[in-house]
Amino acid sequence: MKKLIWVLAILPFLFTSCASKKKMTELQSRLTELQASSDQAVARAKSDLADCQSLTASLQGEVKKRDADLDAKNGQLKSLQEQLDYMKKTNTNLLDRLSDLSVINKSGAESIRKSLDALNEQGKYIKDLNSSIQKKDSVNLSLVMNLKRSLADVNDEDVSIEVKKGV
Repeated sequence: MKKLIWVLAILPFLFTSCASKKKMTELQSRLTELQASSDQAVARAKSDLADCQSLTASLQGEVKKRDADLDAKNGQLKSLQEQLDYMKKTNTNLLDRLSDLSVINKSGAESIRKSLDALNEQGKYIKDLNSSIQKKDSVNLSLVMNLKRSLADVNDEDVSIEVKKGV
């Protein structure tokens, strides 16, 4: 019985509230608004999360593509660097050979210069000979002309004037 009394004494407190009905409905509507707002925020957050995940996946794909491009470019750079090193070595070898050849060319050039000087001297000598021959020919021609003029009045058949071998 004592238990029953205690239960009956506590029951009125359990079924009654501390707030008024108006306040309760106001809080209930506020709770509904907050839940709706919360649901919208959750939906927006899920949408943003999906967008971020798709963007992340896209960017990761782009990063992989760029990494592959970078690896390809690094390989190409290494190949070009090796070619450049080879070209530098070849250029150095060619410059050394050119230096050796220039020493040979200097002696060859000196020899050619001496040969040209000798040819120039021979050319002058030949020119002098031609000049002498021309003078001789002109003197001979002059003599022949004078002789023909002198003998033009002579009608002797025993005398004949001929020009052989040029003038």
